Amino acid sequence: FGGESLIRQSVGRLKGLVKPKNVFVITSKALVAATCKELPEIPKANIIGEPMRRDTGAAIALGVGIASFSVRKRRTVNGAKDPNDPILGFFSSDQMVMNPEKFRKAVAAAIARAKRTDAIVTLGIKPEYPATGFGYVNPKTGKFVEKPNAKKAKEYLRKGYLWNAGMFIGKAETFKAAFAAHAPDLLPLVSVSGAAGIRALPKTYEPLPRISFDYAVMEKLKNVEVVRGDFGWDDVGSYGAFDKYFPHDSRGNVREGPCTV
Repeated sequence: FGGESLIRQSVGRLKGLVKPKNVFVITSKALVAATCKELPEIPKANIIGEPMRRDTGAAIALGVGIASFSVRKRRTVNGAKDPNDPILGFFSSDQMVMNPEKFRKAVAAAIARAKRTDAIVTLGIKPEYPATGFGYVNPKTGKFVEKPNAKKAKEYLRKGYLWNAGMFIGKAETFKAAFAAHAPDLLPLVSVSGAAGIRALPKTYEPLPRISFDYAVMEKLKNVEVVRGDFGWDDVGSYGAFDKYFPHDSRGNVREGPCTV
C-alpha cells in the first residue's frame, strides 16, 4: 500500500507533530527486530514487543505505561522535572491516509483540545458510505457504537455519526484514570516502567483479558470529545483491502510479486 510498509507510513505521518525520540511502537515480540530495521530513527528502547496477543486494550495500556514513564523521565524545564502531564496519542498502523497534511491538522487540533480537557479525544472520520465493517461515534455526545447492520448504518449517517478510526489522544493521567475506572484488569500494564518491567511482560500478560480498547474503555466513558477528520482514511486490516487497492488480473485475482498460476 503506497510503496512503503504501513508502519513506515504511520510514523512518517507524525513528522512535525512528534519527535522520533517520543514515538513508541507496541508490536509483536517476533517483529521487534524487523521494526527496528524499518524505523532506524526511533530509539530501539521505544520499540516494545508484546509476548502474546491481548488485543488493543492491553497494547494501549502498555503504551500508556511505557510512554508516560519514558517522557517524564527525561523532560525537564529549567533543569527541573516538567510537571505537566504528557499528551499521548495512539494510532494503529493498519490504516491508510490519503492526505497526510489534513491528518496532521486534525491530530494537532485533537492535541490542543486534549491539553484543555480531562477527556479522551478521538478522531471521527466523515463517512463515505453506510459501512457495516466500522464502528461509529456520535460527535455530539462522544458515545461509541459497535459495527452496525446495513439498516442501522444508514440511520447513523442520517444522524451525523462519524466512523470510529481507533485513534485516541489525551493526557497520560486521563488514560490511567479511564483504565482504573473501567478496565482494572489491565492496570498492571499501565504501571510498567523501565527494563525490569519489560522483562516481566510474559508473566504480566499471561492472566490479562483479550479485549479491545473500545470495548474495555471507550464505550463506557462519559467524557469523550470528537475532532472531525476528513483526510482520506481507510482501514486496511483485512484481505478485502487488497481487492480495493491493488489491480486485478483477467480472472479478477490480485497478485503481488512473482507467482505461478
